[in-house]
Amino acid sequence: MVIVIVGMLGIAALFLTLAIPRLTAEATTLAHALPTYLHRLQNHNSELGRLNAKYGIQQRLEKLVSGHGTSLVGEVLAAGKLVLSTVSSALVVAGCRRSSCSPTGSYRVPGAPGRS
Repeated sequence: MVIVIVGMLGIAALFLTLAIPRLTAEATTLAHALPTYLHRLQNHNSELGRLNAKYGIQQRLEKLVSGHGTSLVGEVLAAGKLVLSTVSSALVVAGCRRSSCSPTGSYRVPGAPGRS
């Protein structure tokens, strides 16, 4: 059981180690590109401008950022929690199969006579 917990913590640490720098770099790139995207949204001759005129992208983004930004963060965190929960459940099941856990949660020694 300890091996499973250490394995889950290792996987979570590896994920964070790999994901955080990449997410930071992507967020920085997006922040630097936002003025360009905003200009393209307002230019009706560009592809983004035509899509903005047709679907109201700029207004939707402004509404999302001004009023619902915190709910967006909550949804992203909930999705991350779901992924980590699924991975940890899969690791527990795999560890339990490997160590021959019984359905009641007690450890069963392989080859030992079972209770009836």
